[in-house]
Amino acid sequence: MKKKYFNNSKNLTLSEKRKIINCYQRGDISCFFSKTIKQNERFFADKIGVKYAVATSNCTASLYLAYCTLHIKEDENIILPNYTHPATIVSAIMANCKIKLCDCKPNSYDMDINHLEKLIDNKTKAIVFVHLRGLQQNIEEVLSICKKHNLILIEDVAQGYGVNYNNKIAGTFGDISCFSFNDSKHIKLGEGGMLLTNNPAFEQEARILLHEGEKSCQELSTTISNGSAEDIVNGNFEYIDKGLNFRPFPPSFSILENKAIKADKDKYRKFKLCDIYSKFLDKNNFTLFDINDNTNPLYFPLIAKTANVEDIVSNFYNSNHPIGKMMYTTLNKIKGFSKHIINFNDNFDNSENLYKQLLFLPLSKNIKEKTAKNIALFLNSVIDQKPKQINDKNEIKNFDGLFLW
Repeated sequence: MKKKYFNNSKNLTLSEKRKIINCYQRGDISCFFSKTIKQNERFFADKIGVKYAVATSNCTASLYLAYCTLHIKEDENIILPNYTHPATIVSAIMANCKIKLCDCKPNSYDMDINHLEKLIDNKTKAIVFVHLRGLQQNIEEVLSICKKHNLILIEDVAQGYGVNYNNKIAGTFGDISCFSFNDSKHIKLGEGGMLLTNNPAFEQEARILLHEGEKSCQELSTTISNGSAEDIVNGNFEYIDKGLNFRPFPPSFSILENKAIKADKDKYRKFKLCDIYSKFLDKNNFTLFDINDNTNPLYFPLIAKTANVEDIVSNFYNSNHPIGKMMYTTLNKIKGFSKHIINFNDNFDNSENLYKQLLFLPLSKNIKEKTAKNIALFLNSVIDQKPKQINDKNEIKNFDGLFLW
């Protein structure tokens, strides 16, 4: 079997193993009054620089809770990017939001500010900004638009941990921000998410919603931190009708601090690989993104200027070299979302072209500098080759959700 280039980190340190085992030995395996969850919420809130953190089962759940706290009315809408992972929109659909899609700038992850301004009306409640692949984007421009129109800003920071904008980090611009600890993200817990906010009302409602919408007679959550034992024993439960089970798992969160430290250190290794890709790739055929000390790249993105990306991917298949391609199309091409999107039939030429021409090169831990050079040179060599037909009808083995080979 060919070597796999997964982005995950399989090995746990002895310290991490002890923390996980210690959770089980203490019986701290449920979020109810969990010291592990409470301590790690405090750690992450302090690390990012906000007042409140609510641990969840995953980032999609965090986004759902964020949308629910907005109390969107039936005739109101939110705006989110057309080029993003479907999780950004499915959580909004679950929360009964009506959605408008915003195009990006040409060959950029930045939201198109001109398009964004045209989408805003007196029924717009919030703008969702998605930080993509650990690169810098125009969050400051979007924040200015939100302030101008008195709109809520939600940050989807699933892929934006550690990105810096003029000494202010991703996750501190919005009214609510949502992080992912999935195994393909910067901080790898396997699964897990976090909702951050400086608004105590948002924090309190999010806590209620993550446990079936259950609240005590004191209007507080019955889970980890703001409900009391007296509340639960002597009071009666009430429920918010949008709640579901989004409870976090304490053993996973017990290693959050360890994994955050690793993620902070790991970006410098990634910078070296990015430098190699930049050095050996043919700039006549590819447009490269700006990667600098204020970024925290998950992958190395590049835009094929003229070549057919599907042909490139075909030539990489079974070459023993991984190549990345966003497998999810732009949101305006997903028919299942059409009835929830107000401007589904608009033109989104920039984001559609970005999706079509984008490729990704791996930065995972088992990619050595020599391997990175070989991948770049191989990519240069197949840019003009005819595609090799893929006749493999069997289950795909060499696939990690983004990289295929």
